[in-house]
Amino acid sequence: MGIAVVMGYSITLKLWNGAHARAIGRDHVKNGTPCQDRTGLVRRKGVICASLADGAGSRPLSHIGAEAAVEAAGRSLTDRFDELSKFKKNKAVEALYQDLLRAVKAAADRAGLSLDDMASTLLAVAVRGDRYLACHVGDGAIVQVSKKGARMLSVPEGGEFANQTVFLTGKDGAKSLRLYRGKVYKGTKGFVLMSDGPAASLYRKRNGAFHPARACASMVDWCASAGEKQVSSALELNLSTLIRERTGDDCSLAVLGASIMSPSELARTEDSRRSELLGTNRKNYHCTHMDYLRDLEYRGESVGTKDRAIKLEVARSTVRRHRERLKWEVLNIKEAAE
Repeated sequence: MGIAVVMGYSITLKLWNGAHARAIGRDHVKNGTPCQDRTGLVRRKGVICASLADGAGSRPLSHIGAEAAVEAAGRSLTDRFDELSKFKKNKAVEALYQDLLRAVKAAADRAGLSLDDMASTLLAVAVRGDRYLACHVGDGAIVQVSKKGARMLSVPEGGEFANQTVFLTGKDGAKSLRLYRGKVYKGTKGFVLMSDGPAASLYRKRNGAFHPARACASMVDWCASAGEKQVSSALELNLSTLIRERTGDDCSLAVLGASIMSPSELARTEDSRRSELLGTNRKNYHCTHMDYLRDLEYRGESVGTKDRAIKLEVARSTVRRHRERLKWEVLNIKEAAE
């Protein structure tokens, strides 16, 4: 319908986007083996989740397990975001681990494989509003980027011997699943997940501590300013050229970046990118959401559900859904300057 706005309130939105890519390692090309890394990005129920898994090189079909682990992480962390955020830590870890293991076992059964054949690491980060969930089993790393710089959120975990790691399906998988939960502060810009392949390029270990490279912040900035397809292509190009030259292993990356913008900037965004930021390509949803934002700019937050529904010519349930979503998207709202 479109609402003309004489702005009474200034609104700042924080909207998340993601990208992911993988590249086969030089050693795998020489040996004629497939890329065993897998990556994924899921947008559902207001949550965006990036994940990756690195299949065990000693298991020829471990890429099947990596694929199943990535899909399961995206499903569980989005569908059960509230539960996993509120459960006691040990209960949340057990619930998530059982979700992941069931999915990987089901994939093994379908493929006629054993659970051991499906061995892989797993890294995932899910964000909604001002909260995040992250999980990690095995090597690889998760980096959190803020205005102050980049820091390691989760570092690699090795196995009993050098050049080994632990796997989701291993005997210590449940004990090795690390779950991180926290607040996404205003200064948080995004997250970078990497398999062990890009490690030589994207972080250093000095004096027993891990230090992310500046490239991590650059990738988050890409993600915040461009669409998923464009950023994923740039990541793949860098993995396939610069980064792969430093390792023989498969390489994979997944990135989440926060875009800070006003409702008018969101309205001017290309349809494809707006669909990514809102997590849906339904045009009616876009129109209603933008109308809600314009009315919010004009009349503020104190307007009742019935009044807002009449103004927008939608059902009250629709108003409630969009209002709930804006609890996650609105970074701040204040009276506009005269």
